[in-house]
Amino acid sequence: MSRREQRAGFSVFIFLADTEAGSAAKLHLASQNYEAFLFADQDTVLDRVKQAAPHVLVFAAEALMSPLSEFVERILEINSEIQFVFVGPIGQSDAIAEYRDYNFSEFVPAGEYLETRILWAVDKVCEILYLTYVNEKLLSEKEALLLKQKESQVLLASVQSTAAQRTTGSVVDFVNRYKAVQSKEDTLQIFLAQVSCQAIFFRFLPTVQTFVATTAKGIDIESIKGVGARLTEDEFRGLSETLGQGALPKTLDDFMRLVLKSGKYFVQKVQPHKTLEGVFVFWGQGMNSFSAIENEYLVFHLVYQNVHFLKRSELLDINDPVTELFNRNYFHKKLEEEVSRARRLKQPVSVVLLSIDHFVELEQSLGKSNRDLILKSVASIVRKTSRINDLSCRSDENEIAMLLPHSGKKGATLRAERLRRIIESHSFTVNGLKVSVSAGVSEYPMLCSSAEELEAGARQALDFIISRGGNKVCLYQPAQGFLPDYEVVPV
Repeated sequence: MSRREQRAGFSVFIFLADTEAGSAAKLHLASQNYEAFLFADQDTVLDRVKQAAPHVLVFAAEALMSPLSEFVERILEINSEIQFVFVGPIGQSDAIAEYRDYNFSEFVPAGEYLETRILWAVDKVCEILYLTYVNEKLLSEKEALLLKQKESQVLLASVQSTAAQRTTGSVVDFVNRYKAVQSKEDTLQIFLAQVSCQAIFFRFLPTVQTFVATTAKGIDIESIKGVGARLTEDEFRGLSETLGQGALPKTLDDFMRLVLKSGKYFVQKVQPHKTLEGVFVFWGQGMNSFSAIENEYLVFHLVYQNVHFLKRSELLDINDPVTELFNRNYFHKKLEEEVSRARRLKQPVSVVLLSIDHFVELEQSLGKSNRDLILKSVASIVRKTSRINDLSCRSDENEIAMLLPHSGKKGATLRAERLRRIIESHSFTVNGLKVSVSAGVSEYPMLCSSAEELEAGARQALDFIISRGGNKVCLYQPAQGFLPDYEVVPV
């Protein structure tokens, strides 16, 4: 989401003694896509907060008709989530320090360029609110997915228990075959192996409104694999109703009749949550009604649903909510994979570990929220300057790891130095602050022998350059006599 799109989701109230300055600030915020409102008296502000509370209230003490503490308490009694941006002479900054626990997020000195200063302050407050919302949403979604996964597992266990009580034959065997599934594709293949009729699975691609044949039983799938049936606009709009009636849209029905020579078939959609993933079509000998395989399909769909929720919850676990990069666990998983791939292809892979200089001092002087904004900005620069196949992760509190496939030590070092210079010259939104970074670089196979050594070498180089003052790039040097697993031909 762009910053302009993000701003559109926030409302701001402005209440200043200087109505001309307030009007200029309101127009400037509105021009940047905020929903901004200007007020001339305190009672009107309080009434509007009761009707529709803003996310941010920009105000000055001079505009108040009551003591500052009383005004703030009345606002927070109405809505405790409102954040305050206080405008006043620079000498008042110490006086409002005691209000930090009362949602006073930013102090804006009165004077020249006030509307621009207010915009910067509101941007920072709303950025934090947005990140907080995203974190809470991700947590809520993860909890919901885990709950659905648990419900699915309970239901599956119930089916297994019922099947075991009723028979010791094929149904029990069918259920047991799913115990080792790792993916949705495994589940599809196991199900098809057990049914006795002809069947085909069409995966649904909603962005292009197309069903594509992916796997089947009883026909030569290779001859039609990947062949698609694109729906008309009317078919797409009525798809849910058509499938609900056990039928196929005409375009897919034509495919069944003309290509697969089947006019009589039975349809079951595969929809583990709210999104349609595809449809199964069954036909042939022994398929006089769907009831012939209904029990088997019920077990398949429960297992498929269970795998779906598990994979969805795993996806929520691989991202860092502050930087929006991948997290440390994902970095280690991909590091092992890329080193194995590099070894197989006889290609190099490099790691760059990047950290912000004087990180603790920044947090102490600016606060954790502003520190996170700086981290987010650095991560954005890393992401924008990366190649398509590069992988960027937040590997520690003050560390971003870059995994660079097919990149030797020379290319990785140049990449790190270029990034260091870009960050050094960048002006961050926190009071126009300048920050610098340090980087450690290592490469497999020329400098180390494993994924673990690759990360350790980059970290050793990073620690060394930090101990020497930072703001530089350091390339790891292996022990004397080190022999690489294979030689990489210089490009």
